Amino acid sequence: MDHGHSDGTALADDFPTVLTAPSIDRLLTRALRSLGTPHRRAGRRAIHIAVVVIPFAGLVWYVTRHVAVLTQAGEALTRADPVWSILAATCALAAFPAAVATLQVAANQPLPWFRTAQVELAGTFLNRITPNGIGRAVLSGRFLVTRGLRSDAAAATVAATAAAGFLIHAGGIAITVSLGGTPGLPHPPAVPVLELVGLAAGITVAAGSWMIYRRSNPTGPIRNWIASVIRQLTLLTRDRPRAIGVVAGTAAASIATVIAFWAAVNAIFAIAFLPAATIYLIGTAISNIAPSPGGVGLPEAALTAGLTMNGVPMPQALAGVLVFRLVSFWLPTFLGAAAWLRICQSRCLAAKVSQGD
Repeated sequence: MDHGHSDGTALADDFPTVLTAPSIDRLLTRALRSLGTPHRRAGRRAIHIAVVVIPFAGLVWYVTRHVAVLTQAGEALTRADPVWSILAATCALAAFPAAVATLQVAANQPLPWFRTAQVELAGTFLNRITPNGIGRAVLSGRFLVTRGLRSDAAAATVAATAAAGFLIHAGGIAITVSLGGTPGLPHPPAVPVLELVGLAAGITVAAGSWMIYRRSNPTGPIRNWIASVIRQLTLLTRDRPRAIGVVAGTAAASIATVIAFWAAVNAIFAIAFLPAATIYLIGTAISNIAPSPGGVGLPEAALTAGLTMNGVPMPQALAGVLVFRLVSFWLPTFLGAAAWLRICQSRCLAAKVSQGD
């Protein structure tokens, strides 16, 4: 069976990774069968009800307690500066070409720009219905496999872009805080806490991966594939121009998003760039550590709280965050849904295509 690998080696044939469509189909079939028993169906129904009822109840509670603030925020939205709003939307969408360039550099082979941009947008949409980052990572990996990369090289490419994003975000927090970008945040600042949480998460992932690696068959396909991914990732980091390109592209995407947040807030209330950048970086880090369903709710709360701590009135802070989320969250989500439908209709991820396509 062809699992979408480029060279038909024993390793690729022995291990059908989760990046391939047949493997995803088998995993989904097994999961659905395991949920077919009566007591599991009841548990699943209870989870679905809780996922819908609890956020809705929280929304109703918040609205009833903050009617006046929400009314003032709505009035502030009607007075939003169109120039700053357009700048925010432009910068938010500019992050996607930077992400496309980053993936092209990391893959170390030519990728069709338009199709890669579609995949990046569709990945944004899939992130709304999957745990944080997983949908985009799986879609990008599958796309790279169809473009001729081995599954281990595709996984290493996706992992490199994710690692670069984490380093850029952590470095941005350290730089902005060291420059005095948190005058209104409580002390001690949240940065040491975020660093500890990030370090603990990294250690947990590394320990879990090591346990899987050690407990697997020394000559089995899983262990061989993990070792191959690590080798591919090592080769990528040793290729200095390639590694610099990945970091530079990721930094460009992050800076564009930071500017989008700063412009969105300035459309409502004037704020300096450095405090806005610090609030965005720390607020999004907090929301990523404790992700909310669909990525809605916690980011808005964290960013609004950061703005109010730095002297922005509550209604204006909420309005500025809503402008930012409109251009950086909801607009890409709708564009990503359209891109995902187009990808499904074209079936461009169903089988490997030639390098010249």
